[in-house]
Amino acid sequence: ALILRDDDTCALTPPAYLETVYGPAWEKKLPVSLSVVPRIIGSHNPNIPPSERGTGKEYVLTEESPVFSLLHEKQQEGLVDIVQHGYFHTTNLDLRYPPFGETTGYTRELLQQSSEFYGASNAEIRERITKGKKHLEDLFGAGSVRSFVAPQEYLTPSLWKELVAQGFVGYSGGIRPQFWEYVPVSAVSAKAFMGLVSAVIRRTSPAFLGEQVAKLTPQLPLLPATYRHYWSGYQTPEQAASTLAEGKRILHKKYEDGEGYFLLLTHYWEYFGDWQKAPTQNLQLEGLHDLFAEMASLEGAWPCTLTEYSEYIRQA
Repeated sequence: ALILRDDDTCALTPPAYLETVYGPAWEKKLPVSLSVVPRIIGSHNPNIPPSERGTGKEYVLTEESPVFSLLHEKQQEGLVDIVQHGYFHTTNLDLRYPPFGETTGYTRELLQQSSEFYGASNAEIRERITKGKKHLEDLFGAGSVRSFVAPQEYLTPSLWKELVAQGFVGYSGGIRPQFWEYVPVSAVSAKAFMGLVSAVIRRTSPAFLGEQVAKLTPQLPLLPATYRHYWSGYQTPEQAASTLAEGKRILHKKYEDGEGYFLLLTHYWEYFGDWQKAPTQNLQLEGLHDLFAEMASLEGAWPCTLTEYSEYIRQA
């Protein structure tokens, strides 16, 4: 299975950004799972344009938002899967981030605190998931939102339980070995856990642990990215060539194995510097489009959405 996931689409997203980044994928009939923020807050997070950064205002996705028509069109064509990405994304206006292009300074603590669910009560978690899901389904159709990505991939047992209670079928995000920090221990499949332990003992690369992690919690499969296409890997031509080669290696190894999935994760806004009109991260963009062509060339591979593969895992 071939899955493309992109985070942070919201009311502030210029449709031209998505068309520039994903036009070649859509031409090749590769669907994209877009993690959409219903009501993003103007924090200092780099996923906010500089002109709106730090305002604390709520920017609500509506039918009048510039990006809505493109999202709706591609959704109707089966080329976009609307994935819920929290409700506000980031609520802490006190956090500060490294300048765009810096590859250091994004500590685990900073990323965790950047999630609206960091320190949230069970009532707040429930309210934000409920309101966000309703908001998106009012825009894109009843039952259209079935997968979830937590902002900054900050998953907790309380959040996991609420997602199950609200009928989500899929979740994407990485987890550390201390899985009990992310999901309820009672929800973990003993068989899948032993399979994961065995893979770790064999020193399996993290890029190839996705299948075991996905099956840990059968009620709500966890699908970590197998390859992260971030600006940090495309700073120089030499680094870009190495990063792209590793992405292709993972892709082809997954394809040759004949099972499991390749999940590429990126952010559309990364390719435009600090929200410039034209792309500035050309090595990164060229590499992404190269990967799209490589994915489309794999005969018999299944280009699918996060939701479609999650449903497949649940039925397996």
